[in-house]
Amino acid sequence: MDSIKSIKVFIENLPPPDGWYVTWAPIIIALCAIFVSLYSLHLSRKQYRDSSRPFLFCLTNYLALRNSGDPFHRPEILPYKVINAPALIKKMKIEFYIQSGTEKTVLHSAEVKDLCIYPADMTESSYTYAELTANFTRCTGGSTLKRFVRFDYTALPGGKTYFFENEGEYNFTDNTWKRGTEKVS
Repeated sequence: MDSIKSIKVFIENLPPPDGWYVTWAPIIIALCAIFVSLYSLHLSRKQYRDSSRPFLFCLTNYLALRNSGDPFHRPEILPYKVINAPALIKKMKIEFYIQSGTEKTVLHSAEVKDLCIYPADMTESSYTYAELTANFTRCTGGSTLKRFVRFDYTALPGGKTYFFENEGEYNFTDNTWKRGTEKVS
């Protein structure tokens, strides 16, 4: 017959902890970890929102090629581009005008609404004001030819409205637009 072996078990009653830090240190570390996790979540959401929104901007000049292959500037064409995500342009305002002192003579003003643009690597969209070169003679020595552009746009599914605003001045010596003041959100 098998015999049962006896096992001795010692139960030690540990004394209570000596200081408050033994009890509260793990709780404080856990609270700090929760705070760091929530802050990291906030930064991740912010970075995702900023990296997945569309960016719409207008390019300064449009360069075309002649049949001979020589490049030339086309000041009547306003190129603009969207990157990162599709954009819904709620309102696009374009104005070409002559500034002479405080007097402003509007040559052309246009407003386009509800235009959807998709990003593509090597393409840009454009707006053409074909009569601009005919109005160059109206710009005399004391006046400057200017262009104002404002885009109010959102991401394709909607959400926050962003804007891009640019005012440029035409440089007659090298036949290009100079980038002026810009405001973006």
